[in-house]
Amino acid sequence: MRQIWFACLLMLIPLLSFVPKSKLVYKITVEAKVGAMIRQEANNPDNGQLLKVLLETQRTLSQAKSQHFIKHFQKVFKQQMPDQKLATFFVKPSGQQGITTQSSDKSVVKFLEKQLQNALQQTKEVLAKRIRKFRVRGAKLMILKQSPQILIKLPKVKHLERLKKIILQVGKLGFWEVHELQECLEGFRKIQKEMPISARNSIITEKLIVRSSDTMTVNNLLRRAKVRDLFPRNALFLWTATTGSFRYDKGRFSLFVIRNEQNGVAPFSIKKVRSVKKVRTSYSKPEIAISMDKQSALKWARLTKKNAKKRIALVLDSKVCCAPMIDEEIKNGNTAIMANFTIQQANDLMCVLVAGKLPVPLTIVSEGTLETE
Repeated sequence: MRQIWFACLLMLIPLLSFVPKSKLVYKITVEAKVGAMIRQEANNPDNGQLLKVLLETQRTLSQAKSQHFIKHFQKVFKQQMPDQKLATFFVKPSGQQGITTQSSDKSVVKFLEKQLQNALQQTKEVLAKRIRKFRVRGAKLMILKQSPQILIKLPKVKHLERLKKIILQVGKLGFWEVHELQECLEGFRKIQKEMPISARNSIITEKLIVRSSDTMTVNNLLRRAKVRDLFPRNALFLWTATTGSFRYDKGRFSLFVIRNEQNGVAPFSIKKVRSVKKVRTSYSKPEIAISMDKQSALKWARLTKKNAKKRIALVLDSKVCCAPMIDEEIKNGNTAIMANFTIQQANDLMCVLVAGKLPVPLTIVSEGTLETE
């Protein structure tokens, strides 16, 4: 009898190998910041009344019957500004949006909903490219119905935290003119004088170089009128993305004073990146070489001609990657991002630049492991 049971078990073993195994999939749900998209579509993103309505919309959204951000935005607008039309925030001189001063609130809401759906579709495409560039195969992305959210299902990923950073990075690359030292020297010296004694080891070159622990102190000082007024009126203060690599700035961040002449809009940004490649420098640090489209190359040539013998800052998501001195006009449409990157950081940045920037910022609202058959 035992022999018969044993023989039966031997016959079952091959069949067990055909039983499907469950797979573990990592699920990430990202949500578009709809308020940021609304500001992008507005004729004045910094309009005080618009910001007040958006802030109240965000604050009360969770308590509203409908979790629809745009419709709740319309409701809050009517509560705060009952005698005005929503169109006043979105009419542009060129009229390219199809909104006029006579447009109804309903038509404006419809326009914003369409723009959101376009942004979500574009975001899905950009994220898919970034994930593929990160060498993850088999990822699935889906825009959730009636929601500003995108569901991402990933197979096993070795470096999940790195990938999440790549997913969330906006990837907005702009080129900015930089204020020269003589325009900022008095302000830099005032900051040095006002800093605590323990933090007075900052260095002034064409920028202010401080320890990472002192950046918050500098930010607080710049909020004081007696310090801020010593800088040019159009000054925009931006920190470097990474610490320095040379002897004088190693382990320190640098503050650049950017020339902000277009209300926070960079004078030049690349319309389309033709190619991105990583090259090695004589300092054994990776450098990212960028080739741009013909239209962008012409604008880049004009900007470099105007700023010959001056610095131009390459700014990615409000952080200065580098600010090289421009020797002469650059006509070939090529440039490079030079920073204290590790090989890993350079590879991750390439994933972002090759895929393109996100049309709207994202946030992760949920994540976790999901078992599927």
